[in-house]
Amino acid sequence: MGDAFEKGKLYIIDGNKNIVCTIVHKLAVDFFHKGKRVLIIDTINSLNPYHSVFQTNFQEYYFRNIFCVRTPLPYDLWARLHTTSYYIQTKKIRVLLISSLSYIFKEVLVREIEPMIIALFNQIYHL
Repeated sequence: MGDAFEKGKLYIIDGNKNIVCTIVHKLAVDFFHKGKRVLIIDTINSLNPYHSVFQTNFQEYYFRNIFCVRTPLPYDLWARLHTTSYYIQTKKIRVLLISSLSYIFKEVLVREIEPMIIALFNQIYHL
């Protein structure tokens, strides 16, 4: 699954919340198997360590290399991205997965969404 992604590019996966969560879980495991450390920013409180993709003999190793932080609001996400750059560097994180952007923007005023998305993407780009 992770083979289709290019380094340094931003990809957006949209759709049903449960399907997106499963894809994020599978991507985390796939990147782990490629020797990458992964940071999941969970915007919908969906990370499930008991999900079927983690149920293998390597489960304890997954969670030594797959890290998760939760952030329920767009402003929290921006602040989390701003403060995690040092963490990303020290833990040698190579993959950043954000579970959902559309979900955390559901209660934001329409006129505020575009500037916030631009600020988030800029922050991600400069990590």
